[in-house]
Amino acid sequence: MKLNPETGQFSLQQLTLELFDKYETHLLTRPPMRKTSTESSRRITTCKYLRKLHQHIRSFIIKYKLPDELDPLRVRTFKEAPTERIVFNKAEFQIWSTLTLPTRIKGERTRNHTRNIYLVSYYLHGLRAMDLMVAKVSQVQTIWPMKEGKIVQEYRFYTVAEKTNKSKLVLIEKRFFR
Repeated sequence: MKLNPETGQFSLQQLTLELFDKYETHLLTRPPMRKTSTESSRRITTCKYLRKLHQHIRSFIIKYKLPDELDPLRVRTFKEAPTERIVFNKAEFQIWSTLTLPTRIKGERTRNHTRNIYLVSYYLHGLRAMDLMVAKVSQVQTIWPMKEGKIVQEYRFYTVAEKTNKSKLVLIEKRFFR
């Protein structure tokens, strides 16, 4: 996008909502580039491209102090496909947690670490991997609550999520401290 050197003006009229709809249709209907491409992944990629294009248009409008009404996508919402989450059942989880992965080369060690981080995340109620990687032993606290008239020792993991800045105090099951 450039300004007309003769008039010093730019017309965004050629960028209409219909043009963006055609571009979105083109992205969704073109032949897939990967064998593993799904409708969901195509929708997410299309949404990413449209958002990127919208960023360029917004930058141009802001740079040249043009009115916001010239932005053809200002009222458009970009709909992503819902993410399908696959959850292990207890038997699958047990098999995966006892699986021994080879660790001779760096890639195999990385898979092993990834598996271990996921397992810890599973037991600590879905904490993000980054929060687990920066965790410290000092975040584990010993608490002595009263249960059924007896004092019981419990371990809790205190963390503040880096992404949402929310604090969380998660009970750690006793079987991990044997």
